[in-house]
Amino acid sequence: MPFPPHKWSLFLVIALATFAPGCRSDSVGDAPGSESAPSSAVTTPAPEVQSNATIPEIEPTVTPNPDSPSTEPDSPSTAPETSVQAAGQVEPPANCNNPQTQLEMNLCAKAWFEQEDAKLNQFYQDLKATLSSEKQSDLITAELAWLDFRDANCDFEASQVEGGSMQPTLYFSCLAELTRDRTAELQQPTPITLSYDQADQQLNELYQTFQSILVDQNLDALTTTQLNWINYRDANCAYQQGDTDECLARVTQKRTQQLEEQLAMWQL
Repeated sequence: MPFPPHKWSLFLVIALATFAPGCRSDSVGDAPGSESAPSSAVTTPAPEVQSNATIPEIEPTVTPNPDSPSTEPDSPSTAPETSVQAAGQVEPPANCNNPQTQLEMNLCAKAWFEQEDAKLNQFYQDLKATLSSEKQSDLITAELAWLDFRDANCDFEASQVEGGSMQPTLYFSCLAELTRDRTAELQQPTPITLSYDQADQQLNELYQTFQSILVDQNLDALTTTQLNWINYRDANCAYQQGDTDECLARVTQKRTQQLEEQLAMWQL
């Protein structure tokens, strides 16, 4: 079942433009903490922010076994083409390229995440089996850090429409996109176009802009997400062989792209 990312982006932009204005903070300018830096300048983690997001029917976040940081749930994930086993859940539409209702979008987003999650788990296990004990340990550390970042990032992204009917779509689409990106990072990293210093400067400038439109819990959630990303960035590049600066630049460019997309949605 294909799930073209560009179509999902269009669905989300249209839906957010319609429903999001009443679900986000519009305060700007003097947001507390707006001067804090997001990237390598951050050294002291902010207090953990507990998300109040309520995701209907589904609990995708997983606490992995340290020996095997898979995102796979305790019980096998249900394939997109089969019925969801949990009570009250509904089988996804047969064609998720063109969902017609919010419920269909929610179910298709969940199915997309499960599909990407299965791909990552398979590649992760295959990759781990080829590594030495030392490199396996580095990979596990990186994967656990990525899971922390993934969950914090998607909690933050979905909080824009907290309590709304499209929250599951936003949440599971975020999980799917980050999982797809993580698989790509492990498989064949994308060539970089900037130095790490250039990429880091761009990220910091964008982060400061994002901070300026957030207040209170949303601002804290963004800070927590960025701190988790820094942990992932450093752990990933410690695992990756080769030029460390090249890895840092590549991962930073990807994070800048993610923040640009999130900022565009918050500004709708």
